[in-house]
Amino acid sequence: MLVKYHEPYGNPENQQDTLPENWQEFAATADDLPIKFGVVEPEKLFRSGIIWPHQVEKLKRQYGIVHIISLIPGDWLSKFYYNPDITVHQFPFYQRRELTFERVRNIVDVINSLQEPTIVNCLRGITKTGMVCAGYQILNGQRSNLGAIIENMRFGYFNISSIKEVMHYSK
Repeated sequence: MLVKYHEPYGNPENQQDTLPENWQEFAATADDLPIKFGVVEPEKLFRSGIIWPHQVEKLKRQYGIVHIISLIPGDWLSKFYYNPDITVHQFPFYQRRELTFERVRNIVDVINSLQEPTIVNCLRGITKTGMVCAGYQILNGQRSNLGAIIENMRFGYFNISSIKEVMHYSK
C-alpha cells in the first residue's frame, strides 16, 4: 500500500470523530463491508464509514477498489502499507468545519486523476464523506447542489454548516 499523506487540517486537541482507543475490538466484530457503504458512481467512486483492515481485500476483490481516500487521521491500515496494490490518500481533518470548498475541490481533483475505483471514507461515513461525494457529483456535473445533498443525506444527516458549504460548490 502506498500512502500519500496530505497535511492535516484543524486542531488535533479538539478532534471530532476520534478513532476509539479500542478500535481493534470494533474491527474484529465488523461486517465484511464498511458501514454506510454505497456507490457514488458505478465502477469509479464508492463511499463508506471507516474501513477496517479485513475489509480492504473484499473491497478490492468485489468492487476493484484500489484507492482509499481517508479523511481520518491515524494509521489503522498500516498493515497494508507495503501492499503495492492499494494506495491510501490521507486527507486528515480534525474538525468537519475545516473541510472547505477549496479542500473538497483538491480531493475531487485527486479522485478525478485516478483511473481505478476509489472509496472515500471518514469515521461514520456521513458528514465529511458526504461533503466530498456531494462535491464530486456537483463538480463533475452529475447532480445539482441540492440533488447532491439529498442523495448523500440518505447515509445520514449533514449539519447545517456543512449544507451551507456544499451549497457554494460550483464549477
